[in-house]
Amino acid sequence: MRRLFVGIGLLLGLALGQGLELGAFGPGPTLYARLHGALALEGAEVQFALAPYAGLRASGVAVEDLRLGVEEGSYALELGRFPLTPGEGRLFPYTWNRPGPALAPKGVWGGHLTWYGEALRLRAGYAWERGAFLEVALPEGRAFLSREAVGAGGAFRLGGWVVYGDAFWTPGGGLGTLGATGFWDGVLWTVELAYPGKARVEARLLGEGWELGLALVRDGDLGARLVAGLEGARGWIFLRELGVAWGVGMGWSL
Repeated sequence: MRRLFVGIGLLLGLALGQGLELGAFGPGPTLYARLHGALALEGAEVQFALAPYAGLRASGVAVEDLRLGVEEGSYALELGRFPLTPGEGRLFPYTWNRPGPALAPKGVWGGHLTWYGEALRLRAGYAWERGAFLEVALPEGRAFLSREAVGAGGAFRLGGWVVYGDAFWTPGGGLGTLGATGFWDGVLWTVELAYPGKARVEARLLGEGWELGLALVRDGDLGARLVAGLEGARGWIFLRELGVAWGVGMGWSL
């Protein structure tokens, strides 16, 4: 037990020096504190993102990211909880990450071994409750294979825009994404369609240390999302047919 408290204290001290985010979101509301950072060891590194949260319905600690990484030459090994998103979508990606109770997704438990070539990346891994997976990535595309999904996707430049897309076959049927993102008159635009039945158009005005964004979303019902942010702080409100959601957070990272 003493070692556990020492470990928690060490991660807390590292997070206070590297990354901390405090926020609240509703309806609810729910309060959270996200601690994130990295611990360098001899020949290895531990990355973490832990989020204690407290709300009217539930409280706890969300382990969003907690992984040990080791590199040797062109090989890299990661063990623990890590993010895994096989899809190319920016707004509606096909992902194995799950929604977390503190506004950020939680990765999967498991491990993977990656080999990096000059223009090729091979990754083989295992995710708890998901099984084994294999990923082959090139500069402009990648393929993914597992017992739950088989698919491929890619992205390429078209003038000043980036066009991307993917297609996956899962036990529940086919999934697909097609989108484009780029600057137009100083505004960062992203347009994305996802099958089945999702669409989003997002515009973000970016300034020196601030941003203002508006998105129209179709995901089961129609909604509008407004985001305003300053350096180290961010707030948003999401108006939907089924109700209103909101959130605000501030933090820092070194």
